[in-house]
Amino acid sequence: MGALESLDWMVIRGYATMLTRIQLSNFKCFDQLDLDLSSLNLLCGLNSSGKSTVIQALMLLHQSHRSGELLNGSLQLRGELIDLGTAGDVLSRHWEGKRTELYVTCDYRDIPHTWGALLEIGKSPEDREVQLTEGLGDYGVDDLDFRGNPVDDLPPFSEATVYVGSERIGPRTSYQIPESRSAGDTTFGRHSEYALHNLLNSQKLGEEHKSRSIDLDSDESDEPVDLVNRWLQKISPGVEFKATASENDDTVRARFQYQSTGDGQARPLRPINVGFGLTYVLPVIIALLSPKGTLCLIENPEAHIHPKGQSALGELAARAAVDGVQVVAETHSDHFMDGVRIAVRDGVIPPKATRFHHFTLEDGVSRVTSPEINEDGRLSEWPEGFFDQADFNLDRLLAPKDWD
Repeated sequence: MGALESLDWMVIRGYATMLTRIQLSNFKCFDQLDLDLSSLNLLCGLNSSGKSTVIQALMLLHQSHRSGELLNGSLQLRGELIDLGTAGDVLSRHWEGKRTELYVTCDYRDIPHTWGALLEIGKSPEDREVQLTEGLGDYGVDDLDFRGNPVDDLPPFSEATVYVGSERIGPRTSYQIPESRSAGDTTFGRHSEYALHNLLNSQKLGEEHKSRSIDLDSDESDEPVDLVNRWLQKISPGVEFKATASENDDTVRARFQYQSTGDGQARPLRPINVGFGLTYVLPVIIALLSPKGTLCLIENPEAHIHPKGQSALGELAARAAVDGVQVVAETHSDHFMDGVRIAVRDGVIPPKATRFHHFTLEDGVSRVTSPEINEDGRLSEWPEGFFDQADFNLDRLLAPKDWD
């Protein structure tokens, strides 16, 4: 039995609220989707099978609430965080005059509550306006709705929602800071361009992090940059990261430094001189080190990272989930998945705190299979196309050649 399995998971996770379910109807590639979520969720499958659509639906609700459009009875399809185009672009191919629906269910005070958006498109899918005709209220609790304060603390509407997209900003000499933002705003920007600014402006982690699973060495400094470095060195050994704010041009400057084996001091290097991998992984690490109660949405965390580092990222995601950060990650990496499975086997995170969802596309419509994981890190099934290409390749390599 894993080290955490005998404990009360409601106590372990430390969640005040958690997103437990997302339902979509006639939204992009989904005729119908009913997806259960837990603390750590992996979305896997072929390209264009619906993984990003799930994250886009959550970000659409977040963006629309953030901009105030939900209060006005509409959804903001094109905004600073995501751009989904026009109404016709979000309709499923089998639209045929049906309405598009987006529902999310949150555990609030250990009781599930559902909020939703019902979209009436108009006479044709080319109509640009999307009206939110109902669904602004909650179901069963009078004092919770989009016009009240409590919903501001609920995922995916709260500002404690962090999005790290697949199209992240690459190596730069310096990185932007936002022109303005409200207190408590943790937005990384559409391309994670504000991730380093968020890191420098986060509060000191303090003693709270000393007891958290995510801190690999509680005897070391609890400064956010130092914690990022401990994980960066686990992902890419020998690398140290530094970030400083430049008051002259309102930017953040990053430097990487490799540990020297000689007597000389290794000189700091600009991101443009160390390649894409380190720059691409920094927003992922920073996002996963978010405070408890954060909803963390990540696309392709493994991008530009070698297999060992990808597995370390899987472990980091598991430890973040244990510490109360809900993670929804879209991934094409079996190494990232195996990092999560090993974390389950080692007792870092209970099996029931993880979800694996495999997406396929049949006749233009997405389908989802959800294997279960046991305490040994083994999955209940391996659907066709679910990280099985290595086996097919090995069979080809081991098969005798046809010399005729």
